[in-house]
Amino acid sequence: NHQSLQHIKILQAVIQAAIQLCGGSLSYAEITRMANESVSFLPKDKGKSHDVEIRIANRIFHKIKCLQWKNNSYCVVSGSDGNKVTNNIELVSDYNLKRVVSSPRQVAKLFISILSLELNVQLDTGNIICLVTNDRALQLRKEGKLPCCLCVRWCRGEKGLWWHQQRVHGTDHKIAVEKAAIECNSLCIVPYNEDTVSSNFFEKPTTTIQSINITKRSSSTENIIFELVRNGNLSGLKNILKNKAS
Repeated sequence: NHQSLQHIKILQAVIQAAIQLCGGSLSYAEITRMANESVSFLPKDKGKSHDVEIRIANRIFHKIKCLQWKNNSYCVVSGSDGNKVTNNIELVSDYNLKRVVSSPRQVAKLFISILSLELNVQLDTGNIICLVTNDRALQLRKEGKLPCCLCVRWCRGEKGLWWHQQRVHGTDHKIAVEKAAIECNSLCIVPYNEDTVSSNFFEKPTTTIQSINITKRSSSTENIIFELVRNGNLSGLKNILKNKAS
């Protein structure tokens, strides 16, 4: 059904982003397992504005850190007083792109920059990546709520939004009022159409990961993809993605 397609698409995007971030540091099987364990789809009555949580940043950071210490491959920096072992880790992508980070939060920020989903995405405390799906955003809008661009909160109405930004984030009153007015007037909602929602809402036109567009697949192919993701069969999933990309 429509919700299952959303879940599959999000899970695929998480796996793909993790591969692009650290596919050279961790095995594809390990990344797939992490993704399956890290993505949570929250029920509507959970009491949170967002309905998807991704808790993969901490897992990636600590897993690679443990591997580096186990293999005596510490991340070293050069200074005036000589070389020093640091708490940094080196993320190696599937194309051997290397990035050095010093905290799980930096991992989370990099992950968000790679994640190929056009959703309302915010980084919460505990390095949890929070997503708001199209259905959830529409529900919140119907309830008269507006998203805060600085956190995961959706506030009731224009006044509620500027009051929240002023009180919680310390935003100047005039700026907070202006931001709230812009958000209220823009109403940046992608028109909802159940038959085409995923192609409009989830994908960036310029993304190179067009291979995860599963909205036009037959139901049997969707089931195959779902089983591959659920069972961690990344080689099979990669073959499907390669065929779609070509």
